[in-house]
Amino acid sequence: MINKESIKKFTIESAAIISSILIAFSIDSYWDIYKQEQSQKTAIEALKMEFEESHDSLKGAISQKNGVVKRMTKLILMTDAEVTTLEAKESQKMINSLSTVYTYIPLTASLDSLVSSGELNKINNKKLREALAAYRSELESLNRTQKWALETVNLRTIPFLAERIPMHLFSYNGPLVESNVHDLTNELNSKAVSTYIAPLFNEIAFRNLAQNRLLSARLTILKLKVLQECVVKVCMVLKNKNCISIEA
Repeated sequence: MINKESIKKFTIESAAIISSILIAFSIDSYWDIYKQEQSQKTAIEALKMEFEESHDSLKGAISQKNGVVKRMTKLILMTDAEVTTLEAKESQKMINSLSTVYTYIPLTASLDSLVSSGELNKINNKKLREALAAYRSELESLNRTQKWALETVNLRTIPFLAERIPMHLFSYNGPLVESNVHDLTNELNSKAVSTYIAPLFNEIAFRNLAQNRLLSARLTILKLKVLQECVVKVCMVLKNKNCISIEA
């Protein structure tokens, strides 16, 4: 027969075993939660730096696009008298703005890592998840606009100009990597302007291309400013005071 002492001993041992198992599960659960919290802290710190950099780089991108708008507007509205007095360097800036598209590519390594790993949905802060989702949506919209602008220049503007002007004189030829590299624009002078650039203003297609470039630049500026607002919202949620303002 099983006596009371045996039952008591069995009960105590069983309770000890069950308690040990529960404690072990609790420790594992606590450790998993701790690792997840540490992982989120690391990710958030990376996002803070990433969006602070984006906040600064957006200012430069908007400023560059404003320069394009200014030059294209001037090109479109130029009178015959102004064309005859157009300086060589200014004509080069105009053609460069017309034929070159600088795309804005922000740093997104940390955000991309969160998305690809599925960790984005595990972030506890709902406002942060929503702000990041809005940012990604607007970035995709900006990329579509930039792609359209780039394709238009490559497929329409460049072929048009290549048939009429020596591109090495008037378009961007890249940075000089060495001091002894020949400057391809050293032959640029007033004669080159009167020979190649002035006749372009007699073609309606030239001003139409400038009008299209103006439109794409203004649309890109609009998308950049919307993205800038998204960056500020993310920074506000992250409580990063270095990127919560929008400068005009």
